[in-house]
Amino acid sequence: FTFVLSLPRESSSSELSACGRFNMSTNDAVVLMSTRCVAAVVELAVGQPLDRWKMNLQLPPNERLPFTKLIAKGPREWYTASWTSMTQRVFFYIPLIYFANDQWNNNMGTDGVVNNLAKAACISSVVTPGVSCFENLKTKQQVCQKSFGSMSMGAICGKIFRDNGFRKLFPTMGATFAREFMFSGGICGVAPFLHTFYRDNLGVDSYFAAGASAGVICQILSQPFDTIKSWQEAHSVNGRTAVSQISKEGVLFFYKGTLPRTLRGAWTFGCLTFVTAKLRDIFIDNNNSDGHEKSFSKPTATVIPHK
Repeated sequence: FTFVLSLPRESSSSELSACGRFNMSTNDAVVLMSTRCVAAVVELAVGQPLDRWKMNLQLPPNERLPFTKLIAKGPREWYTASWTSMTQRVFFYIPLIYFANDQWNNNMGTDGVVNNLAKAACISSVVTPGVSCFENLKTKQQVCQKSFGSMSMGAICGKIFRDNGFRKLFPTMGATFAREFMFSGGICGVAPFLHTFYRDNLGVDSYFAAGASAGVICQILSQPFDTIKSWQEAHSVNGRTAVSQISKEGVLFFYKGTLPRTLRGAWTFGCLTFVTAKLRDIFIDNNNSDGHEKSFSKPTATVIPHK
């Protein structure tokens, strides 16, 4: 679906304004979307164990595994729910964020703070329903094993639907929207800005450093929403009940799991921006010698000019 929708429209112009982006052939557009899927796979190799650590810290103390025990359980435990995460991030989440960014930049442009905030809100609206569902399934597999055991995604969906109805398949829409607003704004706006800033002011031309810095910023800002989301998923409660935990644990409740989640954010943003940039250099830009200047936007947007 993402591949088909990313195909370029015909245009008499081969370049879009001053952003340094290129009008792509159909083959190049498909290759670019494929690089994003590959980047998501690379990200998961390190990100999934960090996510399992984060989830463990967000549980109540009496439900957590001691860190040494979590480590001792080995890769089988660290990579619990990996297929669910891969299905979400490789075939839906990451490509769709990039695709929505492409389409927004194509139709609405890239300049202005308000425009970029609106873009982040739009992208978050697009991905939130799917993310809410997949994240709920992942959490059930990671930390609700007494209730769900080793059930597959489909089996868990069926059980939730039979027991609680369709709405409970998407239990965290509010918290997920806020979290994804930060994520999409970071990967599509903050990271490109930091790359330009580092390059022009510090002489550091590094995709990974720009992405990692954006990841740290956005993960810290979105941490309270992620904690609320995880609490809702793990305990099947609404957002108000999750927030009420602050009366028992204090404001630090919102920042449970911050360290592993921030580490993952740095890795995720850095990896996605670096891998997509380098794969595009290899498979697309090396085959196009039209003389246009390259820019950071190449890993984050494939903008197609209007007819």
